[in-house]
Amino acid sequence: MTVITYNIGQKLAVTLCCEAEEKQELGVAKILEYLEKKYLLKQWAISDIEATGSYGNCLTARCNKQEIFQLSTSDLLEIMREEG
Repeated sequence: MTVITYNIGQKLAVTLCCEAEEKQELGVAKILEYLEKKYLLKQWAISDIEATGSYGNCLTARCNKQEIFQLSTSDLLEIMREEG
């Protein structure tokens, strides 16, 4: 898995390149962990999510009821690591 970050002024772009056998979710989890440590991001505004697994299904249902909701980095990481 390759993660490329670009920092141009105040803007940050991240490119995730996965090998065929790698899970994309684990790559995204690495990016979330990096952003949490580097920029102290603790909350995320979620406007759309289609997740599977026990916890992921609950959040998908929540998103279907609410337009936008807040989610902590630790909760978002839990979804990325959940099997489903």
